[in-house]
Amino acid sequence: MYSIAVRATDGRRQWPLDRWVRVVRRLVGEHGCEIVFCGAPRDMAMHAEIAALAGSSSVGGFHDLTSD
Repeated sequence: MYSIAVRATDGRRQWPLDRWVRVVRRLVGEHGCEIVFCGAPRDMAMHAEIAALAGSSSVGGFHDLTSD
């Protein structure tokens, strides 16, 4: 299980969304890992977008511990 915080506090260090999608796709799809998203409530939309773009076969491998 991997805990991932996708948003950087410094915008210059923020990874592009497609890069996160590739990372989590590989971890979940190729290695069978589970991904735990963590962060602030403002990150929830980004977490959902990454999970959706990673593909429906990977959705069971994602958990979002961020809440409103």
